[in-house]
Parts: sequence; structure tokens; C-alpha cells
Amino acid sequence: MNRLSRAVFAALAVLVLLSSSGRAAENAPAVAALGAERLAAEDAAAPMQFAIVGDRTGGCRAGVFEQAVERAGLLGPDFVMSIGDFIEGGTEDEAVLQTQWDEFVALAGRLEAPFFLLPGNHDISNPTMAKKWRERFGPSYYHFVHRGVLFLCLSTEDPPRGHMSAEQADYVARALAENRNVRWTFVFMHQPLWRDEEQARKEGRDAGTGWPAIEAILADRPYTLFAGHTHTYTYEERGGHEYIIVATCGGASSLAGPAAGQFDHVTWVTMTDQGPRIAVLALDGLHDKRVATAESIQQYVSLLGNFDVEAPAVRAGDGLFESAEAEILVRNGTDAELLFQGVFDLEEKVVVEPQRLSLSVPPKGSERVAVRLTAVKPFEVTDPEPIVLRWAAEHRPEDGPPIRREGTTRLVLHNEKPLACPRAEGPVTVDGRLDDWPALPCECTRPIQVRHDPATWHGPEDGRFRFGVAYDDAFLYIAVEVTDDAALGDPSLTVWSQDGVEIRLDARAAAERGPMPEEWTDALPILLSPGRTPEAPVVWEPGKLPEGTRVACVRTETGFAAEVAVPSAYLDARQGDAWKTFRLNVAVDDFDPSDIGGAQLWWRPDWRSEENLAPAGTFERK
Repeated sequence: MNRLSRAVFAALAVLVLLSSSGRAAENAPAVAALGAERLAAEDAAAPMQFAIVGDRTGGCRAGVFEQAVERAGLLGPDFVMSIGDFIEGGTEDEAVLQTQWDEFVALAGRLEAPFFLLPGNHDISNPTMAKKWRERFGPSYYHFVHRGVLFLCLSTEDPPRGHMSAEQADYVARALAENRNVRWTFVFMHQPLWRDEEQARKEGRDAGTGWPAIEAILADRPYTLFAGHTHTYTYEERGGHEYIIVATCGGASSLAGPAAGQFDHVTWVTMTDQGPRIAVLALDGLHDKRVATAESIQQYVSLLGNFDVEAPAVRAGDGLFESAEAEILVRNGTDAELLFQGVFDLEEKVVVEPQRLSLSVPPKGSERVAVRLTAVKPFEVTDPEPIVLRWAAEHRPEDGPPIRREGTTRLVLHNEKPLACPRAEGPVTVDGRLDDWPALPCECTRPIQVRHDPATWHGPEDGRFRFGVAYDDAFLYIAVEVTDDAALGDPSLTVWSQDGVEIRLDARAAAERGPMPEEWTDALPILLSPGRTPEAPVVWEPGKLPEGTRVACVRTETGFAAEVAVPSAYLDARQGDAWKTFRLNVAVDDFDPSDIGGAQLWWRPDWRSEENLAPAGTFERK
């Protein structure tokens, strides 16, 4: 059988009895598999080895799953197991689903070994997708026995999402009762539902996953459980059983490294008389199964939440800039020593001394470093100058491997004066097309601040934007054009969880504008992402926008565009007279397929941050 024939055959759900004889028979359990006919005949004395692959989607990174399949195949496994999320899904368009599944089957069909499937939330998230799964692969949960080992392949999308039905629990009970004498049981599921149960107990509520009933049935036998979904490898022990959440095989990941559980890998299992031996084969190396534990993940999270680098803005003063002093603050809120190293990018106009920083920050402590900014040649500071500090922080717990985090912080040199808000030259239609805007003069190719996950923004070729403002007798208009190399969106998500535009408008009188305005009370947040249609963008809290506000956000060939019209009456009311000035800030949320987190690119520092420049972004009516 040639490769093409195998791939075509593999697209069908097959009925196979994987019994002690290896022959098909009546009442054979249905399995969802690609190429199950290639499973070797039973030989109780032969060793059994199989591979497990993790999430491919949720922001697929091209080429990684193909590499994982190729490398798993080189090891010669008896078969390959999976934990779901094969396609991006998220649609009821059968033609789109057909294309997505055809692509996946072609990739998985490259394997010589059988490939067993079970659904993830990206594979079954609506009735149409569930129907398509049944048509192509058959059951969403099933079991088989191979070489004296029971494999339970369960569905956490049974519906609704994150749920196992009573019917599935009954099925598991029957499968276990019929296979009491197996030497081991492996359980596979997509979502780690025990996590939901633990959180629900802490909050005093019922998670309603259906998992406790199945876990109770399993308790009296030796078993190992594998799940996915979180894109973060985590090793745990529950009730004497190993629970392993595998990470990615091309799905969205920050790739923070093994200690953080965020890396692409294949899991390799060898079944012995004493139980399974498990190895984690990173696509760039080999790791022990305890490469990332719940404790090491917590240490990584602690580093993310208890460490920061601050670089307050530096005002250039009047006239030509010659030199100024600044101070970098590194704060360590963790219980372990932190080693910090940083280097300032070389700038054309300004020399920073020292250029390199190296600090040891004690637990629960902080360190300050004075730096001096000197002009190469005296110059007038017009637009703010963001001077980039690239840093790496290494957290060294006593009982675990070092945990490393990298990022950037911007030290801003500024002396900003009010900008002009011109009268519109003609009628403005709020449709996102922007062809009625003669210019968008405010550009952001070097964000003055990158928040959330700065390491995921790779420069203006990754994401940039420009915007303009104008007014007429009825409205203040704001137009934003975003250039994005990989515009991602999901109408079911919030704006800040996908590519989108965040506008902040402070329409109060100049004397009333404080340094950190409260949203909705002091400043108006307008957050937009493209929706399913141009007429229905994703809007955060639309009911709180001023009456008569118009919004649009549409995809373009190079990214997306947003357009807003705020009634002049709103600005007049905030200032108690015909408005004269307003303060504005714009940010773009930039998510890429290769990242779990996204970067937030700010034209001026976020007003809610310590780096906020109180007058920055002030526009005058012209």
C-alpha cells in the first residue's frame, strides 16, 4: 500500500478488535484511528513502545507538527496516541472544516504507524463539528487492548465543552469490568478536568465536569493519565497515579523552556513488567518525565508575577537636550535570588552609560541602578525617544532548575507639546475603509511601551500602526490603521485576547486631567476587534459608550483598521463648554500564532502604568 493509499484509508473510522489474537471479530470496539490496520499482531512477550503528541492548534505554528510526526516515526513506535486539538475549528462551515481535516489527515498520514485520535475543544466545539467528527472518525470516546494493556481514549467535549457525560462514565465502567486482568491502563483525554474540579472545590461550587465519577471507577487499578489543552507540560501525582499534561506539537506557545513547561515535544512510553517508563523527547533535546512539575510551574508563575523592571520617563527640558540622569529599578518579590542582566540598545542620538547592567537581587528585595543619558549631539526632543533595555532575569530556587525570563523595558526621553486636531476636510463615513482620511500622521513603529509579553513583539515588521484625529460640528473622529504580519481574531473572545485596537479618550478639561485616570469615570475606553462582519465588530462594553457613538473595525489586506466617531456633545459636557483639548492614547494588541500571550503596543505609555506621562497625547482643536 503506497503512502497516498494509506492516507486515504486513514481518513476513515475503522472497526478493529485489538485483542490477544490481533484478529478482527464481532462486537469489536469502534476506534477513531488513522491506519489502525497497520497495528502489529499481538505478541505478549514483545516490548511495547508508543509515542504521544500534543496540541497542534490554538494558534498553529507551521511546520512543527510535521517535524514531530517525522521524528516520532524515526523511533519506530507501535503506534502514536494523541490528546486532541488537531484543527483550528471554530466554524460551522462544512467546507472549511473539510479543508482543515484534509490538511491534518495528510500530515498524520505520513506516519507508518497507526495514529489514534481523540477530540479537543478545537476539534468539536459545535454540533456541526461533532457531526463532521462522527462522519470522518467515528466515536469520540473508545477503548482498545494491546499486548495486555488497556487504552481508554476519552472525550472532554461530550457536550458541552469540558464535560464527560453519564453515558461516557457507564461506557468506561463496562470497559474496565470487561478488562479486569490487564497489566496496566492508560487514560487519554484533552482537557485536564481534575484541574477544573480542584478550582471549583476551592470556590465552593460544582464544576459539573463528570470527571470525578470516572476517576473513582479507575482508582483501584494501576493507571497513567495523559492530557493536554494547557499547552504547558506538567507532571503530577494524584492518589498514587501519574497525571501528565503534555505540552505542544506546534500549538501556540511562548516557548519559555522546559522549566516553564512550554516547549514542543513528543512523549515516549515504554511498557515494562514493572510499569511504564516515560521519556520526554523535546524536538531539540531529551528530558526526564519530571522536566516540569506543578511546583516548577508555580515557581515560573511566581517569577512572572513578582518581578518587574521600571524605567521612569525622563523629561528633556526646554531647548536642546544635552544630558540627564535616570534610574532603573529591578524588583524581586520572589523567595529566591534573582540574577539580572541587561543591555541598552545603541541609539543614534543618545549614549547610555553604563550600557550593560548586571545585578544580584535578593529575595523580597530590589536594586536601583543610576544611568546617564548624553546626547551625541545636542538636539531638540520633539517626539518621545524610547531607549530600549533588553534584559534577562534568572530565578534560582533552592530545589529546582533555574528559571529564565527575557523581556524589554523602555526608558523614555520626552518633551511633548500638544498636537493638532484639525477640522475634517470633508464628510467622514465610519466604515473602517479610511479612504476619506487624507493623512494618518501619528505613527507607531517604535512603541514607547510594550506591555504584557514584550518578547513576543519582534519589531515593526511584526506589528505597527498609525492613526489620525479630526472633528466636525457633530463628532470627534479617530481612525487607526494596523499593519500586522499575522492578524488573528476570534469573535467569541474579548478584544485584549486577540488582535485589536484599544483607544483611551480623556475628554475632561485640561486642569482636571490627573496622572492615572479611572476608566469610564475619568476616561473613555473604546476597544475594538474585527468581527464576523464589518457591520458587527467586537466591542468591549458597547452599552457604556456615549449615546450616538459610531464604531467600525474591519480586516484589510495588510492587517485591520478601526474607525470611531464620538459625539462632540460628550466632549462639551465633560468640559462644561465647547471642547478645546482632549487627551488620547492608542494601543494595539498583537497576537501571533507562535505565542500564547500577546504584546500590547502603546503609542504613549499606558495611563495606568508608572511610566505614564501626564500631558502626553494632548490634542488641541484647530
